[in-house]
Amino acid sequence: MREIDILCDGTKELFEEFFTKEGNEKQRANMWTFTRLVLPFLIVITSSKSFTSKDERNKKIYLAYSAILASFAAVTDYMDGKSARKYNATSEYGKLLDQVADKVFAFILGLNLTNLDHRYLRIVIGEVLIGAVNLYYRRKDESIDMKSTTIGKIKEWPLFMTLASGYISSIDNRFDKVKDVLMNTTSVMQALTLHSYIKQNKELIKSK
Repeated sequence: MREIDILCDGTKELFEEFFTKEGNEKQRANMWTFTRLVLPFLIVITSSKSFTSKDERNKKIYLAYSAILASFAAVTDYMDGKSARKYNATSEYGKLLDQVADKVFAFILGLNLTNLDHRYLRIVIGEVLIGAVNLYYRRKDESIDMKSTTIGKIKEWPLFMTLASGYISSIDNRFDKVKDVLMNTTSVMQALTLHSYIKQNKELIKSK
């Protein structure tokens, strides 16, 4: 698969260049994105310790770690875009890595959070459907240039906040209402994003 080759070659180049003076600026945005790809696995570790701990205080401490890491992920989403614009460092690898990082982050954390609230499963399903639609159209015509829609970009912020709020509300249930509002907002945004990608991809194929 072409995408796998791009990811493998791009990641190799990322670590070869990021720690050099010449390549640091070029790869800074990609390193922010790569950090977001790693964070969910760290969060699963800290939250798992919360699920298995019998001490209530330790549970809250590990959930707090998870909430902090999930919130930091939202920062990386902002920083990679800012760095890419500042250093004019956009690339096919960077765009693909960003898509993969967002999907992995949402999928892993969404599943992890079902241990705390089963409703997070619908967030996972929403992201899977969006990814499946894009994959379907990419396989249908690999030559089309798929770009993120505006609604798709906006959707990432309530999505990240919804994931972070899952851990926060487990520490303090006063945040439950905030979590509910964010979860419902994210579900609506996912539906709108799904529709926008179907419409955009159909138009791209028709215009060829």
